[in-house]
Amino acid sequence: MTAECRDDRAQEFPRINETLVGGPHRFAYTVGIEGGFLVGAGAALSTPLYKQDCVTGSSTVASLDPDLLIGEMVFVPNPSARAEDDGILMGYGWHRGRDEGQLLLLDAQTLESIATVHLPQRVPMGFHGNWAPTT
Repeated sequence: MTAECRDDRAQEFPRINETLVGGPHRFAYTVGIEGGFLVGAGAALSTPLYKQDCVTGSSTVASLDPDLLIGEMVFVPNPSARAEDDGILMGYGWHRGRDEGQLLLLDAQTLESIATVHLPQRVPMGFHGNWAPTT
């Protein structure tokens, strides 16, 4: 086993398609931390979402609203998936401009938004999650 730095940007909450835990995988999803700590409404913090390609070493950044601070994203696989990254990323965020909690659903292949659920209150940052199908 060897250690190798693939990306020098600060990142947290790494997630993969959990059907591949314990085996080889190509894609990982992480939340970046840029601009310092959230100390007040004027803080310059941003939390970009990265899709890391562990084979090529490349990464893609989601185009999210800069006022949206996100937490851990959970990978929900498509039950009839043909590709490792065929699924949805689901997670909570806080829109600081509206002081609003949001549940985000993103296409895991493209990082494009599928839906946003606007919540009546804020969900605390750092909230962890998991997906457990009923079948």
